Amino acid sequence: MKMEQACRFRTDEAGYMVCARSQDLTADNENNLGYFNSTMTSLFEKDGSGPKMGQSILSYAVSEENGGRRDFLIAKSTMRSDIKGRASIFTHAYFMGLDEYARCMETDPSAIYGIDTGDMMTAQSGSQLPPKETVLRGGFELSVLREKYGLTDERYALLLYNVYQAVAGGGSLALLTQLPLSQTQDMVREVAYCAAMGMLPGLRWRLTCSSAADTRAAICVSSKAGGGGMGIPLCTFDLDDGGRRLEEDPFVAELFRYLASAAPEERRQMLLDMQYILGELVPLEYASLEMIATAYHMRKMNDGNRPENDVYDRVVGNLLLCGRVPSANQETVNKLLIWMLKRQNAALPKRIMELSVDRCVKQVQADAAGGRELCDCVCRLLQYSRSAEQLELLQKTVKTFDCLLYTSDAADDL
Repeated sequence: MKMEQACRFRTDEAGYMVCARSQDLTADNENNLGYFNSTMTSLFEKDGSGPKMGQSILSYAVSEENGGRRDFLIAKSTMRSDIKGRASIFTHAYFMGLDEYARCMETDPSAIYGIDTGDMMTAQSGSQLPPKETVLRGGFELSVLREKYGLTDERYALLLYNVYQAVAGGGSLALLTQLPLSQTQDMVREVAYCAAMGMLPGLRWRLTCSSAADTRAAICVSSKAGGGGMGIPLCTFDLDDGGRRLEEDPFVAELFRYLASAAPEERRQMLLDMQYILGELVPLEYASLEMIATAYHMRKMNDGNRPENDVYDRVVGNLLLCGRVPSANQETVNKLLIWMLKRQNAALPKRIMELSVDRCVKQVQADAAGGRELCDCVCRLLQYSRSAEQLELLQKTVKTFDCLLYTSDAADDL
């Protein structure tokens, strides 16, 4: 695999410029490098807390929206002195199209994190560069890396929970470590690989990372031997503290404990199946942590496993809430709700019944596919609710809508 490459530095009074490049470097590549390089200054030493002169930061980044095509870039940024003695950032970067990067991450994350960066420059060497012929480093095996970083099942589950939380929440996970910054480049990409192997394949491209405290990346490093950085992370994971456990909502925690303990092929298949379920409901990039956990529980039900009542109720409630999102596939939401409700022969919590009645009325009024069958299911379940709740639901419905269409004989008993 070949990647275009370029270097950017402040070489004279004209200011920063691309000072070395491969022949086919595009204008978008150049613009994206310019923007990236200009934002790195704040990560380096100002008050003694950040990386110092001569130290480097390794970044796996997706360029910002800046009017052109977005790139994926692997960049090594180093603080140096220019010809005037001014502190300046030198960045050497490899470029890849965003689509190709996403495909590589979905297929095999080691094709990205395993690219050897040992020969990336920290100072300019001529103005012409050949395309980068990527060479992959060895050692990207999940079991080996989990042992290296003490990622027991419980610790790996906690790491995956934090990574999903950061990616779904649009924030950053900071890895806390005693390692000096000179050793965090290998560490961050190896931990990111471990995280990627437990992620939905279609979300892996969002798993950017930085060897310093750059909270624009999904995973960054806060080194106790030289911290400082940009922004406040959404969550943290202490690589030196092996005692922490995943103490989260059991509905969500069960997913990550499964992913941490499952055999490789079982984990791979579960992730693919979950991704398919989510993709049928909402665009994958809009999937919340709650909906990702919901897809896991729905996948388990496909195997004939009847969950506990509280899990069942929560799945139904989450599907109903998902159906309120404009981007949701309403026909699929109806199909899955019908599938779920046909398996229920007991009262549902009042709030879920309120959401169910609200949805079936709106779907019938919109003449949506599956709307009337959904109403059949909801009306049947109304029989199990207490009389007072039945009356309250009817009154609210009549007040909200001009008419309520019941297509079930059970509704005649109200």
